Amino acid sequence: MPPNTAGRPSIPPVECTVCGKPFSRKNELGRHRRNVHAQATVKYSCTMPRCSSQYGRPDNLLKHMR
Repeated sequence: MPPNTAGRPSIPPVECTVCGKPFSRKNELGRHRRNVHAQATVKYSCTMPRCSSQYGRPDNLLKHMR
């Protein structure tokens, strides 16, 4: 057993019912559903010339801009 998981109970992953992607936490699954499978009303668009990238979360846009 890896040292960082020693003594901790094994947490079964939760899976997205739409695409089957596994998550270790329910809150991560909820965020995935909102941002990937729901029709997001807010899109964050890149303002760089000739770039049409859009993101559902502002932190992902910031990562893209770096």
